[in-house]
Amino acid sequence: MPEDLVSTAEAAALLGVRRETVYVYVSRGLLTRISDTSRHQGSRFRRAEVLALRDRRRRPRAGVFEVAVETTISEVTPDGRLSYRGHSLADLLDGRGYESVAELLWQCGRLDWTPDAVSQQAAATARQFPAAPAANRVRLAVAALGCLDPVPGDPLAPAVLASVGPRALNAAVDAVDAVGVPTGAGSLAERLAAALGTPDVELVNAALICQADHELATSTIAARVAAGARSGPYEVVAAGLAAIAGPRHGAATMLARELLDLVLTDGIEAALERPGVGASWRDGLPGFGHIVYRAPDPRGVVLLDLIRDRDPELAELVDRLSLAVLRERSLWANADLALAAMEIALELAPGSTATIFGIARIAGFLAHATEESLYPLRFRPRASYVGPRP
Repeated sequence: MPEDLVSTAEAAALLGVRRETVYVYVSRGLLTRISDTSRHQGSRFRRAEVLALRDRRRRPRAGVFEVAVETTISEVTPDGRLSYRGHSLADLLDGRGYESVAELLWQCGRLDWTPDAVSQQAAATARQFPAAPAANRVRLAVAALGCLDPVPGDPLAPAVLASVGPRALNAAVDAVDAVGVPTGAGSLAERLAAALGTPDVELVNAALICQADHELATSTIAARVAAGARSGPYEVVAAGLAAIAGPRHGAATMLARELLDLVLTDGIEAALERPGVGASWRDGLPGFGHIVYRAPDPRGVVLLDLIRDRDPELAELVDRLSLAVLRERSLWANADLALAAMEIALELAPGSTATIFGIARIAGFLAHATEESLYPLRFRPRASYVGPRP
C-alpha cells in the first residue's frame, strides 16, 4: 500500500473511532474514499486527509459545535439523498401513509392508531387556547400528556412506543383546530388536512413523511439529550418541539413564506435585493442553503413536484427563484422553500407547514429516544471558559 494511503482500520485508529464511524464520515462528506484501489483491498483513504480531520475534531472551530453519533434510523448524504431505515424517500412515498413510516422508524410492527380518551383529553386541554398558534397548541398537548399519562418502568423501552407513539401523534393532530371538534375518524394526514382547512390529503401526507426524521437535526439532538438523561417519552418530544419552534429550524418555513410573498408581489429581482423583513433574515436568505446538502434537498424536490401538479405557475416561479439564487449565491433551495410554496398552493394560513413539520418529527424524536436509551449518559460537552477569572 502506498505510504500516503491508509486502510479503514488504520483510519479508525488514527481518528479514535469505530470502523463504522469512518463510513459515517464518508457519507457526510468529511472523508473521501479513494476509488482507484481494487475491491479486494477494501477502502483506502489519504493519510493527510484523515489526520486533518483528526486535528479539526480536536480543535473546535469558534461558534461551531459538531456532534457525530452512530444511528440506524435515517441517513442524510451531501449529494442529496435521504433514507429511513434503509428505505429511500421515493420508496416511502410510494403508497405509504405517515403511520406506516412511523411504524418503520419505531420498528414495532402494526399499531392501533385509534385516538383514545387520554389523547383526546390532552388535545382538549390545548384547544382551550384558540388564540395561540397551532404549533403552540401541539406543544401544549404533548406537555399535557406528560401529566395525564405517566409511563411506568423503562419509559423509553421500544415496547412503550406501541401506546405512547400513536397517543402523542393523535393528541398533536387533534390540537391543531381550536374551533372544530375532532371526530377521530380517518388517518393522521386526513385529520390534519381537515384541521388546516385543505382537502389535499396526499400533499399533507407527503409533507409528514418527508419531515418524519432528518438524522441529527438540532431538534433531534435536543430530543436525544433528554433521552440520554432518561426523561420520559413525552418530555423527549417536548424537548424536540421546543427546539423546532425557532426561526433557525422549523419556523424557518415562515421566513421562506415571507420571501415567496415578496417574490409574488415584487418579482424575483426586487425581492432578492431587499435586505429582509426587519432583522428576521439575519441568518441568510430563507429557504436556501443547508448545513449537510451540497445538492438539491430531496424533500424539497419531492414536494415541489407534487405542487407542480396543483399549481404549475407557482412551481415555475419557485424554479426560477431557485435558479437565480443558485447562480448568484451558489445556494440550493431547501425543504423550507417547498413547504412555504405548499402553504401558498393550498391557500393555508401562514405557519401551517411549520405545524406540519413539528408534528411529523414526533416520529423521529421517539425513534431516536429509544436508540439513545441504549447508551449511558454521554451528552456532556465541555466549555472553553473565556471570561474573567477570580
